[in-house]
Amino acid sequence: MVVAAAVALWKWDRLLPDRRDYANLAHLPLRSRDIFFANLTALLLLAALLSADINAVSSLLFPLLACGSREVFSYTALFFATHIVSVVLAAAFGFLGVLSVLAVLMSALPYRAFRKASIYARSAVLIFLVALLTTSFSEPAKIERLERGASAWSRFPPPAWFAGLCQSLRGIREPLFCSLSAAAIFGTICAFLVALSAYALSYRRSFVRSAETMIVLPAGGAIASHAFRLADLLLLRGSLERAGYRFVLKTLFRSEAHSLAWIGFTGIGVILW
Repeated sequence: MVVAAAVALWKWDRLLPDRRDYANLAHLPLRSRDIFFANLTALLLLAALLSADINAVSSLLFPLLACGSREVFSYTALFFATHIVSVVLAAAFGFLGVLSVLAVLMSALPYRAFRKASIYARSAVLIFLVALLTTSFSEPAKIERLERGASAWSRFPPPAWFAGLCQSLRGIREPLFCSLSAAAIFGTICAFLVALSAYALSYRRSFVRSAETMIVLPAGGAIASHAFRLADLLLLRGSLERAGYRFVLKTLFRSEAHSLAWIGFTGIGVILW
């Protein structure tokens, strides 16, 4: 889930059609509706291929290692099928979740505001993904500590939902696993519907009106300027310190790719601390 969501986060600016797509496709004898469905189909194929590619090796090796002592082939086949269904759905959920955030922001905000808010939204999602990855080891113990009749799926992060789905598909009828599996299925359907509807709403703004609205604008802005002023008041006294501080930070964060890399490492450090 984290890997698929991280890929979508890294390719954030290319998931929706932009000015370059408009320049390449608008002059062709194609209806905008056909271009829309072509882009949508490409996105869904990308999500499917990404989900399969990420889990191809582990979906073969893990069932073989886990079922190596079993002599019954039917159990190994069931373990393999339930595992691959669960991990592929988890990866699809991660990809569609990031796409939903992107499409909702694009459809709800003016383009200039979207460009300003983009880096902050990506940073928040990235920190959330890092937190999921670094705290995943604690979830099995948390499941074991709950009472058998507990069904509070909201106590668990999304990856645990798909672990519960996997257990339910294997025939373990614990109430908690049934609740988690229902949350996994419902969450995946909701992520798909939200991504689809928000993508359709943002399509006209991001492609059909590209000629007027898709001006290249820098991300960030107001928050960074306020942070500089706060640092000037509290930490930086001399002009040399202020100039050096701004030069170093603007060099490190000169692009969104650099910013995401630094934010990811910062998030890991904060969570470990």
